[in-house]
Amino acid sequence: MGYQLKKSEVQPVGLAETNYQAENSSSEDYIEESWEIEEALNSRDDLAKDPEDSATVDVPVLRRAAMDFLARREHSYQELLHKLQRKFPETPEAMLTDVMDALAEENLQSDERFTESWVRYRQSRGFGFHHIRSDLKERGISDSLMEKYLFSDDDCWTETAVTLINKRLAESEQVEFGSSLHMKLQRYLESRGFGSKEIRRAIDPRLTTH
Repeated sequence: MGYQLKKSEVQPVGLAETNYQAENSSSEDYIEESWEIEEALNSRDDLAKDPEDSATVDVPVLRRAAMDFLARREHSYQELLHKLQRKFPETPEAMLTDVMDALAEENLQSDERFTESWVRYRQSRGFGFHHIRSDLKERGISDSLMEKYLFSDDDCWTETAVTLINKRLAESEQVEFGSSLHMKLQRYLESRGFGSKEIRRAIDPRLTTH
């Protein structure tokens, strides 16, 4: 069947439109690049509270900060709210949620676009169904949205697991059943969110009882 990602029915506008068009016109390389750039920025204490952040901020300041995050990549509602809370810890939560609600209403922030992008990105990085689903739940994505873009019976999970095993073993290398290497490979795939079916299909062709 292969991985068939459905197109989002949400039509982005404004700043988010730039993200969406670039993502869909530049192949999956853009998706990976945008997430990795954002992670690098975070590693430089991008979320650290600036001196002026401690002062009372108004809606335009909050909105501008949120738009800066969205310019880098899509964010879930919950994820973006948490970032704003960390950046502006003295700001009343009601003010933050008002800004977030306005962005969502204007379709500048979209859980649907985020889910679509996240599933594609994490699968391209070699993660399985269970790992991706757990990530989405942590970011406040609803079950209905996950079911729209994430499919447990997709052949892509087996294909990805096989690719990961092939990268860890030489082309004709065999693994003794029950050996420490066999157990290590199983744990590796489990840690990346693959189920028992995908793990067996990826490892069994490499097993030997001799």
